[in-house]
Amino acid sequence: MKRALFVAFHFAPENVSGTHRSLHFARCLADRGFDVTVLTRSLSSLTSLDTSLEDVFPWPDRIVRVAPGDTRLDRFVDWLRPPAGGSLAAGSDGEREDRAATADDSAVARRAAGNSSSRRFGKLRGFVDWALRFPDEHKGWYEPALVAGRRILDGNPFDVVFASGPPWTGIRVGAALAREGGIPFLADYRDPWTRRSGRTWKVGGPLFDLLGAHLEDRVIRDAAMVIANSPGITDGIRSGYPALIDSRLETIVNGSNARRRDSSTRFPGSAPIHARHFGSLYAKRKIGPLLAAALRRNEEGKRWTVEQYGPDPGTAYLGALPAGGRELLERFEPLPFHDAVQRMHEPGLLVMIQPALLSRQVPTKLFDYLCTGNPVLLLASEESSAWTIARRFDRCFRADPDDVEGIVRILADLEDRRSAGELMQVSTVDDTRRLTKESIGLEFTSSVERVLLRSPSP
Repeated sequence: MKRALFVAFHFAPENVSGTHRSLHFARCLADRGFDVTVLTRSLSSLTSLDTSLEDVFPWPDRIVRVAPGDTRLDRFVDWLRPPAGGSLAAGSDGEREDRAATADDSAVARRAAGNSSSRRFGKLRGFVDWALRFPDEHKGWYEPALVAGRRILDGNPFDVVFASGPPWTGIRVGAALAREGGIPFLADYRDPWTRRSGRTWKVGGPLFDLLGAHLEDRVIRDAAMVIANSPGITDGIRSGYPALIDSRLETIVNGSNARRRDSSTRFPGSAPIHARHFGSLYAKRKIGPLLAAALRRNEEGKRWTVEQYGPDPGTAYLGALPAGGRELLERFEPLPFHDAVQRMHEPGLLVMIQPALLSRQVPTKLFDYLCTGNPVLLLASEESSAWTIARRFDRCFRADPDDVEGIVRILADLEDRRSAGELMQVSTVDDTRRLTKESIGLEFTSSVERVLLRSPSP
């Protein structure tokens, strides 16, 4: 029997989007005769649970859980930290400059010195904050997981090691264990890691970009295969690492096991149309343009509601709204996965917001949305990876994230279709067959088997 070690920082019963991919890959390998062991974090460190996810991989004896710990740098900073009420700036340039300003008896000098000190201290504090979180905020899991992984490998021959990121700490653990054991390694990218592999957002400045690229370069060189969950991420990795031949680089999208619709149903003709967004609003995901568009339609006598399932969006994600725009938003607490999918299946317009910053990514919920047969509104650029997938389905519509006029036109078109009896929840049994977790799992199993054919077992 072939054996696989999964390093999956997110795993059942943790109820976050990063859980599902590793969870279903592990189950698919197990169903095909692999002995799968999972290295993940401790239950006590989880904040969002859905125990029904444990049914997907129902072998707790094959799961090794490890609590994160403090790193040596964390302990050093704690040792330096002043007592409560103190400040790292005490006795520093800031204090000396304040005294000099007092001696000069100049209010202008005091303000200038204070502002200069604050700026310098702010930059230093920002640098230290990034250093403490590099390469990610879960770096304290690296050493305990590495120790636990060595125990798992000690005397036990494994055929392959798989690790998924983010967090990149998990991929580093998997790469290190595979390297030490001389075992083929599969690196799974759910996001771009560094600017070199296509990340578009800032992470701590040039020094941290350089250090991150150094860590990533070693992982890429060591990997027997690099897998990405979207075409955009694959393109970014291919561009950043041209020496990585195509036989070592694959795209396997996430897919979904949400219930498929086995028949088509017309939308109710009189009830409000619900526009529903599921998940957190972050990284410039703005729901404000959707609210403004729905408000415009309601002012013309149409009936729309906008629902947010997840954390309450702050002002930055609402933008400048006309009067009554914020009141149009109904917010609901995050739901367990199966409850969320059940709500997605109710007649409505399902909304996904994907700003330019995240144009290479395809969130898992897009595949969940597609399974419901409901119309889907994607607020993203035409070049985004999510639209590359969604445009294949007639029930999907797109507008640029800030294009209120474009959203208004889509809402009006949906209203007209409903009035004509043409707005449908369509059957999805056939058109999403290739997007089931089982189908995606078979692609993954095929990738693992190709790696093993190229790499003799230890």
